[in-house]
Amino acid sequence: MLHSLDEIVWAVNPQNDTVEHVASYLGHYAQEYFQETGIECKVDIPERLPPYTLSSQLRHHLLLAVHEAFTNALKHSHASQISVCMIYDGSALEIVISDNGNGFDPSVLHPAAGEPRVGRGVTVRFVLPLNQPVEKW
Repeated sequence: MLHSLDEIVWAVNPQNDTVEHVASYLGHYAQEYFQETGIECKVDIPERLPPYTLSSQLRHHLLLAVHEAFTNALKHSHASQISVCMIYDGSALEIVISDNGNGFDPSVLHPAAGEPRVGRGVTVRFVLPLNQPVEKW
């Protein structure tokens, strides 16, 4: 419960509203989440990110989505490794979460659920376009 409260406080704190703070928090969150699970977690965050502002609502929803991807990997993948890679290409921030687990049969689930490969893990991508005004988010 204390961890959930910390997440909510982080999401609404206006000091955390930049892309850089979001990337840093998600990287730290990933390391903590998998710390005592037996799954090795690798995080790759660009050294320089734009000073773009993200709303508290967007930060909160992004954290919930990333948390769900982590939970699914932990519960279902039987993975030994997970990677969280963030890529900034000048117009968007992409967060790519990949595991080396057992994957799943894509014909059973909706194709938008990720990029499954039976026996070869799952990759989930979140893309945040940063060329739009924050109000549209």
